[in-house]
Amino acid sequence: MLREPWKALFPLGTVLAWLGVLPWLFFALGLRRAYEPFYGALAYRSFFHPLAELEGFLTCFAVGLLFTLLKPGPASWQVAVGIAAPIVSAILGATGQWELGLAAEVVLLAVALEFAARRVRISAATVWIAFGLAMGAGGALLAQFAGDSIGRYELGRDLVMQGLFTGLAIGIGRMLRGDDSRGWGLHAGLGAVFVASFLVGSRYGQHLGFALRAVVCVLVARPLRPSWEFGPENLRPGLAHLALWILPIGNAWVAIALSVRRAGLHMIFLGAFASLLLAAFTNARQRLLLAGTAALFALAMLGRAMVELDPTSFHLWMGISSGAFLAASAACSALAAKLVPS
Repeated sequence: MLREPWKALFPLGTVLAWLGVLPWLFFALGLRRAYEPFYGALAYRSFFHPLAELEGFLTCFAVGLLFTLLKPGPASWQVAVGIAAPIVSAILGATGQWELGLAAEVVLLAVALEFAARRVRISAATVWIAFGLAMGAGGALLAQFAGDSIGRYELGRDLVMQGLFTGLAIGIGRMLRGDDSRGWGLHAGLGAVFVASFLVGSRYGQHLGFALRAVVCVLVARPLRPSWEFGPENLRPGLAHLALWILPIGNAWVAIALSVRRAGLHMIFLGAFASLLLAAFTNARQRLLLAGTAALFALAMLGRAMVELDPTSFHLWMGISSGAFLAASAACSALAAKLVPS
């Protein structure tokens, strides 16, 4: 398990994903006795659901990929922190002490940053991973010490939720796409602009912040069509390329249609994350399972978007989205059990 840390972190992420989403399925099915205890005890919608998904599911898989893709592998204490921090964060979030849970997240991000810095040379990918981890840690601290300032709290929350994920997604995406190491200075500048976009959004309007992030992500994801051809032999870089282009599309969606912001954010989180995860586990012998997992994630993303676009059918779309996501997370565990990233 220590040699292959994903064997511990991926199942843990799946369990936390189920804790974060299963009550939504109960709610959609009208199983009141099943979902009410979650809502009453956990401040579920406001705190536990996003914490379980971001600091649990997404963080476990992101750190699991870092620990697996970068060699030499992590020390036993680093794996222990990777396992313990999401659990501690989830427990504190469930008991209403989510601010303290952010401290556990900061510790994990610091460990992941130190781990990555010792194993890779400076490149565009590592610059973005560093920016992502720094935004996550900085945002967590800002939210922790925001006091009565709603503006500082929301800025910190956005850095944790959007900044951390996007930085890691770009870094891992460029690694899996096979981009070379040239031009890291340009990407350092783009990273600085990306961080500044959160300040722009906080001061001048969220639509401007998202528009600026969309522009940065377009510059990072280009070219629209890479030099190699899409196809079975290039499935891994193709999926990574798709993930990189989902990021600007999702940010542009929110910039244009801020009233349905959650739909665009779920496009970013679900779409880009699913594409990266499938890219990391691409294997010719498991294409049917990969295709099924991709279809489930796509259905979950579509259903979640329709929750915002067709609120009159809220229960239907929420049921489809949560059910497809839970099935997709279970399929990810099946992939993790059968495939070893190469």
